[in-house]
Amino acid sequence: MFSKCQCCLAALAFRKEISVLPVPSVVNVRVGSSLVPRRSDDLSRAEYYSGVPSTTRYFGLILIVLGVASYMLTGRSSVTALIPAIFGAVLVICALIARNENARKHAMHAAVAIGLIGALASLGRGVPAALAGDAARPAVMSQLIMGVLLLIYVGLGVQSFIAARRAR
Repeated sequence: MFSKCQCCLAALAFRKEISVLPVPSVVNVRVGSSLVPRRSDDLSRAEYYSGVPSTTRYFGLILIVLGVASYMLTGRSSVTALIPAIFGAVLVICALIARNENARKHAMHAAVAIGLIGALASLGRGVPAALAGDAARPAVMSQLIMGVLLLIYVGLGVQSFIAARRAR
């Protein structure tokens, strides 16, 4: 009736004709410049960590753009508008250090810790200012955007660390 491929077996399991069917999850792993499908239970700990440096790099670049844009929007009046760019540069440096597999774990933990400090600091100043009615100012908007971006980054980093821990 059905062939022995995974899709057909899954359809049979869905129809309750087979009681239990182990279907391994498939993820894409970057090998060189292409993505290769691999079963998730075949991934090494290093392969779980391989996505975090690129995520760190992207968030760092976004923060650099945010810092430069806020500096320009404030009329280049204050160097403190570049604080998001400084945090972004540190994240990009951590991502570059993480290219070395021996230093990857330490660099990514440092990047997530820096992200947490940045999120707490920017939200600690941005939220009270926004509640006071200054939410339209570019500096306050920059602080809020930086805080939210870094909270998302920290959440993704922690999620990746948990997945790597489970893979051991």
